[in-house]
Amino acid sequence: MLIDKIDQSKLTPMMKQYIEIKNQYRDLILFYRLGDFYEMFFDDALIAAKELELVLTGRDAGLDERVPMAGVPHHSSNPYINRLVEKGYKIGIVEQLEDPATSKGIVKRNVVKIVSPGTILDLEGKEKDNNFLLALYGDKHSYGISYLDITTGEFKTTEILNSANIERDLLDFIVKINPKEIVLSEKLAFKNLASYISQKNIYLTYVDLDSLDLKAYMAKINKKVKNFNKTFFANKYFSLVSISLLLDYIYSFREDKLDHIDDIEYINTEVFMKLDASTRENLEIHKNLNDNSRKNSLFHVLDLAETPMGSRKINSWLEFPLLDKDHINRRLDIVDFLYTNQDLSRNLDEILNQIYDIERLLSKISYRNANARDLLLLKNSIENLPKFKSLLEGSSFKGFENLSNNFDTLEDLHDLIDKAIVENPPIQISEGGLIKSGYSEDLDQLRTSSVRGKELMVEYEVEQKKKTGIPKLKISYNKNVGYFIEITNSYLDKVPEDYTRRQTLKNSERYITTYLNELSDMILGSQSEVEDLEYQLFNDIRQTISEASTRIKATTDTISTVDALNSFAKVALNNNYTRPIFNKENYISISEGRHPVVELSLGANAFIANDAVIGKNDKTFQIITGPNMAGKSTYMRQLALILLMGQIGSFVPAKAADISISDAIFTRIGASDNLAKGDSTFMVEMNEMSNIIKNAGENSFIILDEVGRGTGTNDGYSIAKSIVEYITKHNKSKTLFATHYHELTSLEDEIPTLENLKVEIEEKDGDIIFLRKIIRGKTDKSYGIEVAKLAGLPSEIIARAKHILENIDQRPDFTSDGQISMNLEESPKYNTLETEILLHEIKDIDINNITGIQALEKLESLMNKAKDIYND
Repeated sequence: MLIDKIDQSKLTPMMKQYIEIKNQYRDLILFYRLGDFYEMFFDDALIAAKELELVLTGRDAGLDERVPMAGVPHHSSNPYINRLVEKGYKIGIVEQLEDPATSKGIVKRNVVKIVSPGTILDLEGKEKDNNFLLALYGDKHSYGISYLDITTGEFKTTEILNSANIERDLLDFIVKINPKEIVLSEKLAFKNLASYISQKNIYLTYVDLDSLDLKAYMAKINKKVKNFNKTFFANKYFSLVSISLLLDYIYSFREDKLDHIDDIEYINTEVFMKLDASTRENLEIHKNLNDNSRKNSLFHVLDLAETPMGSRKINSWLEFPLLDKDHINRRLDIVDFLYTNQDLSRNLDEILNQIYDIERLLSKISYRNANARDLLLLKNSIENLPKFKSLLEGSSFKGFENLSNNFDTLEDLHDLIDKAIVENPPIQISEGGLIKSGYSEDLDQLRTSSVRGKELMVEYEVEQKKKTGIPKLKISYNKNVGYFIEITNSYLDKVPEDYTRRQTLKNSERYITTYLNELSDMILGSQSEVEDLEYQLFNDIRQTISEASTRIKATTDTISTVDALNSFAKVALNNNYTRPIFNKENYISISEGRHPVVELSLGANAFIANDAVIGKNDKTFQIITGPNMAGKSTYMRQLALILLMGQIGSFVPAKAADISISDAIFTRIGASDNLAKGDSTFMVEMNEMSNIIKNAGENSFIILDEVGRGTGTNDGYSIAKSIVEYITKHNKSKTLFATHYHELTSLEDEIPTLENLKVEIEEKDGDIIFLRKIIRGKTDKSYGIEVAKLAGLPSEIIARAKHILENIDQRPDFTSDGQISMNLEESPKYNTLETEILLHEIKDIDINNITGIQALEKLESLMNKAKDIYND
């Protein structure tokens, strides 16, 4: 039932209020507070009932029929909200803004909070992943990008200035960050970017800019971010606007400051390795290509962290590999030390395993969403920090000095929580029972008064039994009546005159007295004051912790760093990795390199390791030939991953690795298309090649897998050869080029920086065996038919293909693998392959089993085909 189609004049007052709020927030599913439930109505109810598997009911709204309604308990609403947000919906929480007991008429309500994919707080089982909200602002060639994980307080920004291809640069950065939601000031004008966002189900939120006043932005940000560096950001206009967009969105319904969002880090992209979107995808750095999950990705291999904070640190390092050799080696020194000191590594693991996700606990505290049990989790985590620091200091390792010297164990916060919060607190924070005795003198006095009142109540009951002679007289309590004296009907004749009847039941009467009311006020008044004071004290404790956010985040940064580096040490030990060394001569020399992911899938003994040398003696370009499925792609990818792993500070899967710092890794792999934006496989291929040619330099590493195969053979070969010549002449990047254009191997004689490699195979009894070894040399066969045989194609197809290939090989204008000769000046003006097919058709005519009419029809068909081929 659409709200636009109803007669709103007939609605009940409450439903009119709902419609008024809904009209302001049409894009939200409203969780409308009614008593102890959040209710949804109309289309919101239909959606929620379907997505959350709720019972769909109805409510009288003043119309001819009941309106759809579905609801969830307010105290357990978070799981329901999270499920809807994960499905791409945006939720508006509608709360009562006044006390129903004192309000006149309908209780005022409005949206007090919006929960969207980028602002969700309780992530339930997704602790390892960041939940980034990203904001964009810019013009045709420059953009500011800011992103924030409100669950951890991680806040970063950067600028892309004067870009020749701003759309691709934005796409690359968005893929790197993988946000759940993007905030921007106007409709997205970039076709490719809009297509990517729609494919990845990233939520878009459009907001209005009040002004473009730089000073106003500076003042606004400075007010909300404690450690904001005004001087540094003074000339970072695009960043400032994107930061402001983000903060305005976060603070839409908040007046108080979020203390855990206390700093903004500016990312200088020049100090990190460049990895574009296709490279991240092709190398399966964060997710695999099969089902887009973490499994069988590089991250999955490297992440043995004990804390979610450590896992997020590893993920962040994979997003931003380092270029500074000294910085890389500082990480490697720690990994090396932990690798060789396994007892220390295990001891750190034991402590880290007892530390909860402090970053996200701090976020809940800052948002005032944390309960007393969350504070106990924080206390229990902090309890381990002195032991953690002691391990670092006790190692006497120089690489730990700065980490341990500046490590804050937060013992004052531990003591605060320990002194204040009871061991088994209730979930609710407004009903008392949270605060220990001895923490607050005022609270203890109120509790004493309440306890004394209850003691007097017991004494009064005993006294009244004796006075009245009613043995079954008892004093009871319920929320509706309060304290009362209950007397059964058989003793009503003994009721004293000073008893005032309060309530009549079937088998008894309930009475009150003046003194009972006094005791009641003493007990209930004190209890109410106790609950109010406990709530106030609890909020004060939360605020104290929240205000220590800068200290806490510095501590969690050290914890996550050590956890991540210890993870690298464990992975290195488990998988027999080695420490890479870095040279300044711009070459790569790998001994017995392996693919970190494939190796784990196959098993260490099954994987065939390979040596690799590129860049030495100015040999910067390698053409690799050999059959499909023989290991070319794995070999190329493993080299790229070894470079990447080394530059994040990890040991690498090899016997030895002497590598140079790569400023970028580029890949052109596979045969994907983008039909959504009208691009064919070949267009995607050429777009990616264009990006590589424009951005790769002599310190870059390039993987090219089958360039030019997406178009006609002659065109494809011509483009592939031109690309080889251009890269060797202009880019001079270290490049691996796997190809079935075997004619390209002749370039080894023409280009001094180029050399040929091939996949070693063994032919036996007409079959081939993949040895998966890359060696010097070249091959002139693709073994496509043999691979087809291995794939299980019917023997009839295999035999026929061999027969056709044998005939083609005999023709002078065909190469040994059945491709058209590349000597274009000598090639005939007709299509040789079609001629060969025509000849086979003629040979296949069975003269003994054809009628005269059939023979004439066949002859006419063959003549027409011949005319088409020879254009005669």
